[in-house]
Amino acid sequence: YYLKAIKIYKELNNAYLLAQGYNNLAITYKNQKKYNQAEELLIKALNIYRQYEDETRQASCYTNLGIIQYEQNHYDSAIYYYTKAITFYESEKDSEGLLLNYENISESLISKYDSLKNKNQDILFLARNYCQKALELAHNNYYLNAISYSLMKIYERLNNKLKAYEYAKIYIATKDSLFSEDKTKALAQAEALYKNEKQRYIIEKFNAQKALSKKTLEAQQAANEKQRTIIISVIIGLILVGILLFVVIYFLRLNQIANRKLTIKNHQITKQKEEIAIQRDEIASQRDIVLQQKAQIEAYHKALKDSIYYAENIQKAVLPGNNHLSELLKKYFVLYIPRDIVSGDFFWSFSKNNFTYLAVADCTGHGVPGSLMSMMAISYLNELMHSTKQLQTNEILDLLRTHIIKSFGKGESSGKMKDGLDIVFIAVDNNCKRLYFSGANNPLYIVKKMESSKINLLESKSLSTYQLIELSPDKMPVGFHAFMKPFSQQTYTLEKGDLLYLTSDGFCDQFGGNDGKKFMRKRFKELLIEAAALPITAQCDFLKQKFLDWKGDSPQTDDISVLGWEIG
Repeated sequence: YYLKAIKIYKELNNAYLLAQGYNNLAITYKNQKKYNQAEELLIKALNIYRQYEDETRQASCYTNLGIIQYEQNHYDSAIYYYTKAITFYESEKDSEGLLLNYENISESLISKYDSLKNKNQDILFLARNYCQKALELAHNNYYLNAISYSLMKIYERLNNKLKAYEYAKIYIATKDSLFSEDKTKALAQAEALYKNEKQRYIIEKFNAQKALSKKTLEAQQAANEKQRTIIISVIIGLILVGILLFVVIYFLRLNQIANRKLTIKNHQITKQKEEIAIQRDEIASQRDIVLQQKAQIEAYHKALKDSIYYAENIQKAVLPGNNHLSELLKKYFVLYIPRDIVSGDFFWSFSKNNFTYLAVADCTGHGVPGSLMSMMAISYLNELMHSTKQLQTNEILDLLRTHIIKSFGKGESSGKMKDGLDIVFIAVDNNCKRLYFSGANNPLYIVKKMESSKINLLESKSLSTYQLIELSPDKMPVGFHAFMKPFSQQTYTLEKGDLLYLTSDGFCDQFGGNDGKKFMRKRFKELLIEAAALPITAQCDFLKQKFLDWKGDSPQTDDISVLGWEIG
């Protein structure tokens, strides 16, 4: 029929009706999986609607083109067409069209994520944003059901069980509501049909009686007025009786047909009611399974979290305490923000022969693996410090590297070993304020007032009244490396009031800001100079607030460790 209609529209030379015919036939082809024919017809319709500047029809064509691409697993093309449709719906302020395409884009992103071998969670965050836009426009249970189902799938893939369960409850609740609404509509339609048929029957019966009365009256008047013979009267009477019988039989037949249709409709409604009950029971069963799985996950999660909190207490026990650092350094601060409960970063201190030793290190990995690596490194550093020999900072790092490589049993065949740590390691001779520094990938920063800076600098940056000096590290980790060589040692003479900053790379690598970029070392060095103007006790809160402002709603990228020391 659509093909016949298109032929007629071409003969009438009516382009607008022709575009509608193309669109209807394209949807039919799409339902039959004939995607190439459907896409060709939609593009023809789209070109005609452009000529008429009909933005609503253009948006509809783009939406259908997106659906065709989605059903062929061409997710990027589908997103492109949905985005084009959104442009027109925004212009027309069509909230329902916007909602539908936001949901379509979200589903396309989820399917794209599932199809990728290398999973990229940024795709899921983008899908979540489109779902939230759709959720703001949703005005009935149908849309809430679809959107909550998408959000449930997104948070399930993000391993956010709590959020996934939250939207699973919304999905189940709206599903039950939709079943109730469908049942109410079906009963209302049956009741309206019955009332219409009953009213129709009464009217037709009344009309028949009225017609019969009129004919009878006319017959009587004709008999009285014309005095026809008895034979003619009998014939007229028989004819009228025959007509009456025909009418009665006809309407009885109609009534039987109507009753049969009503019986069939009632049977269908009963069957639908039974199907709805079965589906409701199935949903209830699935809900019970979800609740049981949730309870199991929560129990496992609690046991795992208890173990990690216990590991946190162990890690805190091996890190220097505030009393120890206050006695050793006097003026200092420690900014320590683990990404997980336990951290792969650690800070360490030791005092020996009037030397103060300090280190800040970033071990391979985060969480539990990183914390185990950090405790092993702390244990061996303490062992080295208790040896009778006074070691140079570079010798300590060489011995620590050898210990780590041997501990992981790699020997000479450790080409693929990635276990190790980056570290800032210093020793300060308290008698002459002489600083000794060795580093693995992470530099040491010294900030001082410009008028006291009269030494040959390795690298310096000047801002305001303060000057930053950066002592560069060796570009290799304390662990296996393709081009291993002995670590080097640099020396520097300190003055009273100089500020030393030992830090891991977590602060610099944090994504955030308006553009979602890394903080970077250049911005971090400028921040240290800005912090130097504050008392050492206020610098920790200052740096922490700057970090939180930069991070915003972004997830924390790495463990954060910054140790600041003001030379007295």
